[in-house]
Amino acid sequence: MAQNTLPSAARLVIIGGGIVGCSAAYHLAQLGWRDVIVLDKGALPYNDGSTSHAPGGMHVTNYSRMMTHFAVQSVEIYSRLPDFEPGRPMVRRVGGLEVAYTRERMEDLKRKQGVATSYGVEAHLLTPEETLAHIPLLDPRVIHGSFYAPLDTNVIGWHVAGSLANEATRIAGV
Repeated sequence: MAQNTLPSAARLVIIGGGIVGCSAAYHLAQLGWRDVIVLDKGALPYNDGSTSHAPGGMHVTNYSRMMTHFAVQSVEIYSRLPDFEPGRPMVRRVGGLEVAYTRERMEDLKRKQGVATSYGVEAHLLTPEETLAHIPLLDPRVIHGSFYAPLDTNVIGWHVAGSLANEATRIAGV
């Protein structure tokens, strides 16, 4: 994707080389698009856009079915990509845990677990004692339980963007 000179024309120009722009280029390359350019004001993928300083936590369950589907699909795609920096995994499926300190919050988490299950996402409600197995520093006497989603993932966003860019280039010369 990085070139010293730009062509005079392209079928599509993507402005922004963060995770969204690189993902668009990657998916278009998979669909057979060959005349695509990605432009960014900085070097890919280490630029000053939001991807380069995003914290990287991906919670896959959302009350929107579409957003949940996008998140699950993103985890699957990112997990198949080659590492951007060899030996430094850019995707870690660590699971996500939301702890309830009030009865009301535990009721919210019960609803969230129902939503996750209805969308096909594995999710569990844990007792205070089961929660302690994940976070031993917690005092189980002051919590009401937790919501655990094994698919929740941590990613290094700029590495994912870099890998998507590399794959778009490999597939289609983007």
